[in-house]
Amino acid sequence: MNHDSGTSSWAEVATFVQAHPAPGMSLDDARRIVTSLVRGPEAVLDLEDERGRWVVAAVVDTCASVDHSADLVPLGLREREVTPQALHHLLDRAEACVLQGPLSTLDITLTPERESWEEPLRARGYAPAYSLYALERPAEGPPLAPRAPLPQGWRWMELEEDQLPDYHRVVSAAFASVPGAFVPPLEEMAQAVSRAERRPHVLVEDRKVHAFTTVRVHAREDGLAGEVRTLGREPGLRGTGLGEHALGRALELLRAERVTRFELEAAARNDAALRLYQRHGFQIVRSVPLFRRRLTERR
Repeated sequence: MNHDSGTSSWAEVATFVQAHPAPGMSLDDARRIVTSLVRGPEAVLDLEDERGRWVVAAVVDTCASVDHSADLVPLGLREREVTPQALHHLLDRAEACVLQGPLSTLDITLTPERESWEEPLRARGYAPAYSLYALERPAEGPPLAPRAPLPQGWRWMELEEDQLPDYHRVVSAAFASVPGAFVPPLEEMAQAVSRAERRPHVLVEDRKVHAFTTVRVHAREDGLAGEVRTLGREPGLRGTGLGEHALGRALELLRAERVTRFELEAAARNDAALRLYQRHGFQIVRSVPLFRRRLTERR
């Protein structure tokens, strides 16, 4: 028997997430989701069974998304395996939350740990919408040589405070057509930039932002890895080769950190969206499907 545990404080949620984190979920990520990316307490799903709290999840529903979709994100799970009955109760609560508006669809990423969720999801009308691809390549090799030169006077620089509104505008436009992409409000983005270990790099004409990239470095068992977190350019500049320049800048920044491998993730509905990365030696090492259901009425 499942039931809601009621409105929980962040301290209660944090204690549970710290003891039983969902795969890939850190306490800092959970805090950011609960405090910044949900509409209110009703979007934090805190469920119990006869043994006590078994899941805390969030319906991420405050970010702009091209598909007008909310994401169901498990923050903490008591057990890795979830029974179909428990999953259906969680989905009932998540769907009811989305039906309150203003969004109309619910997305669930089917990570390897959630493979058993596929059959119950399909039974409720969920279907694959797109996939999230993880790509990698060795760091050694010659620098990336873009096929088209930069326009005269354009240059890369580290983002400065007065450029934040322009940067936010370009990031929002660049990700407007990317499935599953979320862009936080300007104020939240500014806070994230101020806390970041490495600031974004932007391609500018004078000081006007036209393209961007962000990177991070982390340790792996096989050495130091460099991740291309984001890259993009103004949609109106499609076909000018700026995406290739942004990728080249990211790899240049990561090489300076002496990483041994490059990593990136890309959301795509088809293989064509991956060609830029594959052209420069990246190979797909993992793909994760995202399941979606358009909600029109309560079950």
